Amino acid sequence: MNRGFSLLELMVVIAIMGVTMAVVAPQLANRIEGAPLNNVAAQLQSLAKAARGFAVLEGDTVHLALAPSGRELRVQRADQALMPSRRLPPGVVVRFEPETGSSQAETGGGLGFHPDGSSDAGILDLRDAGGGQLRLRSIGPLGQLRLMAGDGLQYP
Repeated sequence: MNRGFSLLELMVVIAIMGVTMAVVAPQLANRIEGAPLNNVAAQLQSLAKAARGFAVLEGDTVHLALAPSGRELRVQRADQALMPSRRLPPGVVVRFEPETGSSQAETGGGLGFHPDGSSDAGILDLRDAGGGQLRLRSIGPLGQLRLMAGDGLQYP
């Protein structure tokens, strides 16, 4: 009766594990490096949904804007904050790129959500200190943000 594994069997299993780790590790490292940007993108999408909800419920335009410090995101109507600000992680920068004719120029750089559920059209550009970039495009008539890669290609 043979109990246990032979040295050859153990070496084959270790070799398979080594090859698997060599393939998976670089992809895992890229995900960890991009985590702060992904978290900010998820927060922006959540704040955009909240801003749209406030706009529809209150019948007034609500903005998702950067605080004057540039380090916090907030949902506001005129100068009144409607919910607590969300602080950006260190090294992450958010910039609003409005499309021509939107109300963002009047608000000093925020994304406007309107009582009919629509939003201003534009792009929220997220960058980190390591050179990572994500972009969120505001689909005006839908009042939604869509995640895009830095080169403009939409994520699946």
